[in-house]
Amino acid sequence: MNEVAVVTEAETQNIMMQLMGDAEQEIQIDFLKINHDGEDKQGRDVAKGSMSLSNQGEPVYTKEAKIHVLAQYFQYREQDEKGKVQNKSILQTDFRKGQPIDMKGTLRCGKPTRKTLDQMPEDDKKFWAAKVKTTRIIRGVITYTGKTVDGKEVTVENVPFQHYMKGSGYNDFESIIESLPFGKKFQDYIINVKTEKRGKYYYTTYSVDFGTQAAFTPELAATAKIFVDMANQENGRITKRHNDALLESTSDNQVFDAVMSSSDLAADLA
Repeated sequence: MNEVAVVTEAETQNIMMQLMGDAEQEIQIDFLKINHDGEDKQGRDVAKGSMSLSNQGEPVYTKEAKIHVLAQYFQYREQDEKGKVQNKSILQTDFRKGQPIDMKGTLRCGKPTRKTLDQMPEDDKKFWAAKVKTTRIIRGVITYTGKTVDGKEVTVENVPFQHYMKGSGYNDFESIIESLPFGKKFQDYIINVKTEKRGKYYYTTYSVDFGTQAAFTPELAATAKIFVDMANQENGRITKRHNDALLESTSDNQVFDAVMSSSDLAADLA
């Protein structure tokens, strides 16, 4: 299973749609999923902690895989109790560069800065920790040999994927960056990924395959461009929502000021 070409086809469709004046199609790739329940959607037995990809017709499960990470982003995400996203900030490669504007016209989904949080009572810290999640997103290609629920062995090769890490899993990928030789980037290596259980849930763990230098082929370059386009597409939507929210807020304030001015005028003339 090799889907690099499928992603490139999605880009081609977007170009054609834009040429025709149609709305841009959202670029989508598989999510790396971890099974926490020990069964699939049909109730069939699946090993807990096994990984699969979200858009596989028949999921192929594995306990370990090799990934070539091409992009890393950071984002603030506000979700309700059911996990539905209510607000999110633009994707950033570094939180220290630029303002994390969000869809509601604020910054960081309203979450205070670290300096402000450190001065807050413990209950307020817990409130914000639960309300807004700081999220690390990696995107790349994944390769592994796994099995379907029926025991059929399938090889997944260089399939584009994305993986979101938050909470206690947020810093798991940081260990990779800290272990790299001076002058090297995470894109330069193949990375081993497994899962481990912490409390009730399983999380991804990573180690660098220093013996394998990652080749940056033309096909991978095309996939990397897709990830850039995905980020630009998402950031464009978020920025528009941000500006619309600011405009609406400004309009509301203008109406309020106009009403107050009218009231003051009426009082003066009374």
